[in-house]
Amino acid sequence: DGVWFGCHDKSLARVGGPSANVSTLKWDEIESAMSASAYMPARLDWLLEHYGQSHVIVFDPKYETARSAEYLDILAPYKSRIIIKFAGDGNTLFKTWHDAGFTTWAYGYSDWKTGNPTAWTNLTTDPNKDILSMQWDAPKEIWDELVALGKPVTSHIPVAAAQVETAKGFGASGTITAAPDQVLTRKV
Repeated sequence: DGVWFGCHDKSLARVGGPSANVSTLKWDEIESAMSASAYMPARLDWLLEHYGQSHVIVFDPKYETARSAEYLDILAPYKSRIIIKFAGDGNTLFKTWHDAGFTTWAYGYSDWKTGNPTAWTNLTTDPNKDILSMQWDAPKEIWDELVALGKPVTSHIPVAAAQVETAKGFGASGTITAAPDQVLTRKV
């Protein structure tokens, strides 16, 4: 029904919600199904209203990349504080986002270098990818190659402070994690 909200998976089953594909549900159905849960998804309009002027927001369109005109229009007033993140194996979407004035963040995997050289080339040579990300435990030579490109390189997806430190030792300038309480070494 055109309501954008935060959801990592194609369904809300992992957080106690319905197993139906969220793109087939209306917002009021999601709100009703999740009302007893501690994991009520945040609507994008609410997030932007409350944090769009004060925080940097990382937006990953996940399974809705074909609707880029729609979400770019929603995000446009906040573009100086939005980073659009997606798998770095392609190039077309990143050009669209970059041409629209957004900062982009491309994540990749070390096994692309030998197992999917096209994906690796797309990750490492596309000028429309502003920030790169590599798994925290990738080999040092992979990190060295990415860091040598001169772009910020972040680590993903550490679950412990020692993993963040490992990536930092390889040259990571930041990290993305689902466990900030486990990886932060100091209180902010």
